[in-house]
Amino acid sequence: MADKFEAIRIRYGKVGPGRYISHLDTIRAAERAIRRMGLPVLYSEGFSPRPRMTFAAALQVGVSSVAEHMDVLLEKGVEPADVLRMASSAFPETMPLIAAGRFGGGYALPAKVRRAKYLIRPFCREEAGWSCGSLDDAIRAFEAVPSVTVPGRDGKEKDVKGLVYAVRAVDGALEVEVACGDKNLRPQYFIDALSAVTGGLYSGVYDFCRTGLLIDLGRGPQDPMADCVGTAFSEGFRS
Repeated sequence: MADKFEAIRIRYGKVGPGRYISHLDTIRAAERAIRRMGLPVLYSEGFSPRPRMTFAAALQVGVSSVAEHMDVLLEKGVEPADVLRMASSAFPETMPLIAAGRFGGGYALPAKVRRAKYLIRPFCREEAGWSCGSLDDAIRAFEAVPSVTVPGRDGKEKDVKGLVYAVRAVDGALEVEVACGDKNLRPQYFIDALSAVTGGLYSGVYDFCRTGLLIDLGRGPQDPMADCVGTAFSEGFRS
């Protein structure tokens, strides 16, 4: 039998109404679910002990995801498949567990997040300019300019171009890879930039889904689950 690790890394989603739950409330919901599961969790010290858990990167309210990650420190090892089995009745349907793997620790997950991937679709398929052909034209227009600035939430101009690492059109949607972590680009800012370089064609309302996170451990960007062993996947998901 493989050696037991004392940490479990979990990949989970935020779907349906779950996209409207704040990051703080998501943490609270995860803590309650972990307690219900009966895992041998390590707790912090002090007057109000809490499960020792860390979360990769806060998700903007209103954005769905199939790529959220948390690390849970344990008093003793637990098999990843058992974690998924116990979680099936403990986590809400809006926070489905996708994968779990044994994790050796040694670093704080949030400090290593560098990039995020998003799938972007319009809520209205008839949105002006939204067709496979015009998407390719819009991408070329975005790539052709040296910089694109859009107003940030604080009112200051934000240069989007340097925070976008990859973008492509696929099946009538956009897949984009952007900065996340210390430098962070909301997917809405990318759409604002795309609208700016196309004369306002992409100024509608969009559905954003985070489909991936990438961390950097000195070997280049990688999926957080790549640093795990014995990874198990929930039914309907695979590596």
